[in-house]
Amino acid sequence: MNPSAHKIVRPLAAILAGFAVLALVAADTPKPKKIDMARLLELHNKERAAAKLPPLKFNAKLEAAAKAHAKDMADHDKMTHDGSDGSTPAERVERQKYHFQTTGENVAQGQKSDEKVMEAWMDSPHHKDNILKPEFTEMGAACYVTDDGMPFWVVDFGTPWPEIDPAKAVPALLDAINAARAEEKRPALKTHPRLESAASHHAKAMADAGEFLKKDPDGQAPTERAQREGYPARAIAQNDAIGQTDPQKAVASWLKTDTSRDVLLGKEYSDIGIGLAVDKKGIPYWSVLFGKPRSARGR
Repeated sequence: MNPSAHKIVRPLAAILAGFAVLALVAADTPKPKKIDMARLLELHNKERAAAKLPPLKFNAKLEAAAKAHAKDMADHDKMTHDGSDGSTPAERVERQKYHFQTTGENVAQGQKSDEKVMEAWMDSPHHKDNILKPEFTEMGAACYVTDDGMPFWVVDFGTPWPEIDPAKAVPALLDAINAARAEEKRPALKTHPRLESAASHHAKAMADAGEFLKKDPDGQAPTERAQREGYPARAIAQNDAIGQTDPQKAVASWLKTDTSRDVLLGKEYSDIGIGLAVDKKGIPYWSVLFGKPRSARGR
């Protein structure tokens, strides 16, 4: 009968949401044949292959979220993205401890087979957009059939946070920063242990808090901490970022902002300290300190 598509994109700290409800009446009336969720994944990947997109992988946590919502819709005889408890698709996915960069949901009611519901979704631009979204890497699906034979369908899509190895990511960020500076004929920056210590402390404080912080819980800004720990700054500045898993993209994001760009490319800086911490959801928090010592003894 009715399919509906919902998607949430979470780049950095921002959340962008799109919502659409479209009425597509399923003309077939007999009870559904046996529904195969593996077949539904296969059908999704067939469409993605035709669009030259990588296949989606099955995820049990997304399936659990889809099952819970399919039953909830059936219990209340209502096709909707809103749970009966007021939950959103993103909240239901989070309940299953699926921590995502992006997530989305397609729902439908009345289609009697995997092929029929897939056909209805692909005929709808908003649902097709979810199915063919390049960023999505995983999915979980469910169909709950009521006693009178009415099927309620849910597919939850997602992209999890990747595991980040600080031992590789931190040097990669330094390389990306110095590459950007080289393009502007700026001297390369060298790691300074006191700047690195203060930046690491601040990155962890942000990850623990789950948000941007100007100061650490003890009231010290990272620039102040570096100086109190012995960095004799003639000049010192800071750039932070949340959610950037790719060091190259982190640098690109700073270059788009005048203030951050001025810091990253500043002629007056010679030293750098990079801090990286990952919160319990897998979201990375970066803190970078740029400095110039008063004298060589600052080393």
